[in-house]
Amino acid sequence: MKHLRKLSFVLAAAMAFSALLISCNGQTGSTGSTSSQGTSSASSQAQEDDGLPAAGDFSEKLSICWYMCTDATAYKEGNPVAKELNEKFNVEMSTIAVNGFDNDKMNVTLASGTIPDVMIRWGTQQYYDDGIIQSVTKDMIAEYMPQTYKIMEGYGDGIWVNTVSSSDGEIMGVPQFSINGDMVHTAVIREDWLAATGLSMPKTIDDLTEVLRAFTFNDPDGNGKNDTYGLTIPGLHNNLLYAACPMIFGAYGVIPTYWTLDRDGEVSYGAVQEGYKEALKQLAAWYKEGLIDPEWVTMDNAAYQNKITNGLIGVWGYANPAYMNYSSPTSIPSLTIANNPNAKWHYMEPLTGPGGYAGGSSDGPAGSWTMSFGAKASKEQIARAMQIAEALNTNMDLYELTYFGVEGTTFIRNEDGSDAQITGIVPAEYGCQVFRTASTLTWDAVSLSYPKNVVSLMKESTSYPFIRNVVSTGAISGTYDTMDVDSAEMTKLTSEFFFNAITGTIDIDAEWDGYVQRWMDLGGKVQTEGARTLPIIYTNKNK
Repeated sequence: MKHLRKLSFVLAAAMAFSALLISCNGQTGSTGSTSSQGTSSASSQAQEDDGLPAAGDFSEKLSICWYMCTDATAYKEGNPVAKELNEKFNVEMSTIAVNGFDNDKMNVTLASGTIPDVMIRWGTQQYYDDGIIQSVTKDMIAEYMPQTYKIMEGYGDGIWVNTVSSSDGEIMGVPQFSINGDMVHTAVIREDWLAATGLSMPKTIDDLTEVLRAFTFNDPDGNGKNDTYGLTIPGLHNNLLYAACPMIFGAYGVIPTYWTLDRDGEVSYGAVQEGYKEALKQLAAWYKEGLIDPEWVTMDNAAYQNKITNGLIGVWGYANPAYMNYSSPTSIPSLTIANNPNAKWHYMEPLTGPGGYAGGSSDGPAGSWTMSFGAKASKEQIARAMQIAEALNTNMDLYELTYFGVEGTTFIRNEDGSDAQITGIVPAEYGCQVFRTASTLTWDAVSLSYPKNVVSLMKESTSYPFIRNVVSTGAISGTYDTMDVDSAEMTKLTSEFFFNAITGTIDIDAEWDGYVQRWMDLGGKVQTEGARTLPIIYTNKNK
């Protein structure tokens, strides 16, 4: 591996003192006669898996330390979720009662030798390289998680992008993925303003230009004041190039922060592709004409949302279907209606640009999380854990229990069938969100978390043109030495060019080549070379 190992310096001392890693409940075996002395080699689990327990054989009681990355600091023993799983699968469930999003605390916990049997988190490659987790086989996943595996097969090789080791090609665990990851992020428009200005829903960038003019100059809210703009941008957003308005960049064939095929068919970063330059020129033209709120440069997320909900902006450019939640009183649509009961938002389909491109951004089903297995977990523990995960993924009663808890105690069921956590409840106290996976495999499961209108939009948007990363972004970092990349300066460069381009401070065409070269010199060259060695995992459908 060429990349620097972030955990190695933390783990080296602890692992030098002891080769024995213990499970998080302090046990190194099952509660029955089955030995838990599994292999300590990170790759030995990938050997032929003979002598595995039969699927559905829960006769041997096993202890399983299950760590799902969440804030489990309030976890209490004897909770209803653990009790149900213990009884149903003949196990003794435990967890690590830490906030998994605190990387420092998690690293110290692992360095102490406390290793869970099941760990659902990101950073899988590093854990594997450091011997914290072991590999498994696809055959094991297919045997003990047949329904989950069948769904994974439908996604092709892309589903495995973050679970195949870049160091030896072994399977580092079970991919975690969500069906709603296929939804396409576009933008939302004030449909009542379209009606007020006599315009139709825009289909192209040229159409949108006319709409932005009407929203800016034709008093769409009818208050007799010149106080509205077509578009704004959260200039201080920590992921500015993505949050600006993915759908507009998609109309030029790029998403600035995605690795996609450029017009020569080579893998390239979006913010240095020709389509990005063309999109910046369009945004600069709109800004010069006064169609973009001039305060965008100093606008943080709160100010951005206030502008939208107070009825000053006609196109909300950073949105996905989940944001269209009218059931939540704090959502942008709900707050907008609270200020103006006649307001009506419409989730847009991707616009077509001058080159025939169209596409919103899409993360895809596979995220960066993996269900991996501790280096000392036995085959029996792994097999049992996989079967528990299969049930959690496919049995809606168990999915609901492990995510929301007990109806009337930890959640209420809304009229539309979705669940809502009771105010004041601390989920971990009841085992909620502690003993679960990070996967959501069915729309039925999605429907427990979102109201019907949102689920309907999610489903509909999966048919829209989209742009995704065409290679594994996690794997790119394993192709170069991080000392060759100045990430902070690269971010600063792209942000400054974005600001200066749109505000007209620079001539985009004149400065473009120098900008691209500077990006390459700061580390983009080795990143691009590395990205081009990786397999293509998605084909974008955007033209």
